[in-house]
Amino acid sequence: MEKDEQKIQKFSEFEKSYSNDEEMINFTKATWLTSRGNYLGGKKMLDESIADFIEAIELKKDHLPAYLGMALSCTIKAGGDFNEGLKVIEKAPD
Repeated sequence: MEKDEQKIQKFSEFEKSYSNDEEMINFTKATWLTSRGNYLGGKKMLDESIADFIEAIELKKDHLPAYLGMALSCTIKAGGDFNEGLKVIEKAPD
């Protein structure tokens, strides 16, 4: 199954499970995207992982695990430059 098909299927399941609870739907989607982003980052698919983290943050602005995952992926993508990761962390909400 392709990544987009997988995402569509999962998001549909979340929407059915939490039908009228938009906050829970967005939280669950953000958590799933963050998990997939971590997986993709571990496979060195950094652009794809960063895209998932960005989407997770768009869904749930205060989803700190997405900021942390994106910081790590950005650091690795920058050849270990921690300043790239710190830029992401500085954007995270307090």
